[in-house]
Amino acid sequence: MFDEATAILAGDGLLTDAFDFMAGVGTNAGDEDGGNASAIPAANVLAALRVVARAAGAPGMVGGQALDMEYTGRAGVTLEEMAAMHAMKTGALLRASCLSGALLAGADADAQARIADYGAHIGAAFQIVDDILDEVGDEAEIGKPVGSDAEQGKTTYPSLLGIERSRALARERADAAIERLAPFSGPDADFLRSLASYIVDRAS
Repeated sequence: MFDEATAILAGDGLLTDAFDFMAGVGTNAGDEDGGNASAIPAANVLAALRVVARAAGAPGMVGGQALDMEYTGRAGVTLEEMAAMHAMKTGALLRASCLSGALLAGADADAQARIADYGAHIGAAFQIVDDILDEVGDEAEIGKPVGSDAEQGKTTYPSLLGIERSRALARERADAAIERLAPFSGPDADFLRSLASYIVDRAS
């Protein structure tokens, strides 16, 4: 709808605003909703902010997107290369969204590791399912033309493994995510388990 320069500037502004919002948690600026954000120690906020910054920057989404551009249209991209690229993009962002919550809550090291692994696994499952739906999904539901990955020359899980093996791999990653939540109970943990299942059920 708008020109490319405006789109880039809008992205820059939104990304910068995100860090402004995160840095304001626990201060008057970040507590307008009347919640208990002011009870979060500053060290927890800083740790979570760093996790999100790394996931969005060169070690994460930006670096993964650079690889995505390099791999698009290139023959011979391996499963390992593609999986590593996705881990830097979708996987890093979902891992950060989970781990940052654990850090803000002051979770211990074991809980942090488990929830980070959960996020990485559902990130992988989400990407596999996204690749599957690009071939067999409903355009109205997935929000992009079916077959767009192939048209752009992208290597996908179905192009390397086929649809059924891709479905099985997505289920394996979702099951691994759920396994990492084994010590946790209650409605919040149950929600995370159901989320992992929902991601792969979309491709059934």
